[in-house]
Amino acid sequence: MTKYLAGLISFFIINLSAGAQVQRETNPTQNTATVTQKKNKKEISKELNLTREQRRQLKDFRQSAKQKKEEIDNDTSLTDTQKQDKLRHLRMEQKEKLNTILTPEQKEKLKEKIKDRETKEEVAN
Repeated sequence: MTKYLAGLISFFIINLSAGAQVQRETNPTQNTATVTQKKNKKEISKELNLTREQRRQLKDFRQSAKQKKEEIDNDTSLTDTQKQDKLRHLRMEQKEKLNTILTPEQKEKLKEKIKDRETKEEVAN
């Protein structure tokens, strides 16, 4: 459950602001996923009632985390195990950073949102 929570939080951090990303050519199936992701990000941002400063901090952090992840993925000197370890460490850093940005109330709302999503996935399976 903890790993799943950490993964979901990482997903939330990395994917929250699609507006800051460069526009790219995509095929129609990618557009559907992107629209869904944007809706989810906006919903979460709205439900958590993020301040402008929090959104800015998350945006900056996501960009940094994305760059670090790409560096790890592209580092040919690392074994798969080393890459997994570094990615795990990066996710832990992301979780800690998220905890410094969100208020206790926002953290609680996020946990509830994650639980709801888990429940929906369990029902779907």
